[in-house]
Amino acid sequence: MRRREAIDRLNEGQEILRRSGVRSLAIFGSTARDEAGPDSDLDVLLELDDRQRFSLVDLSEIKFLIGELVGGRVDLALRGRFRPAYRAAIEKDVVPVFRMVARRTPVSDCLISTRRSRKSGDFLPKGTSPRSQGTQWFTMP
Repeated sequence: MRRREAIDRLNEGQEILRRSGVRSLAIFGSTARDEAGPDSDLDVLLELDDRQRFSLVDLSEIKFLIGELVGGRVDLALRGRFRPAYRAAIEKDVVPVFRMVARRTPVSDCLISTRRSRKSGDFLPKGTSPRSQGTQWFTMP
């Protein structure tokens, strides 16, 4: 599989991967170098949401999902969780696919949204939470 094809397929599944707890995704290895052969697997580097707990089953589901998206075999590596001996080799080939970027909220918006309502006594508008505001997803070129 060519690098561009892998990136396009992974971006198509970005929303479902995000809901599965993937904060950022990159590829490395032969596909990232655009040297993959017909029997090559796709090496994927993930960063997971640190507010969630992931079991081995959760990681297997993410691996299966990525395999379905790209139509081939996948090897996963978690950012910051691989052996130091492999770090340099992995990092020189990394090609970002997508990542989550937090948008900063202006101070004036924070002050308005945290004022106590006279009628209801709530600090935030009904149905909102501090975490539900300000997260955007960007696709890497």
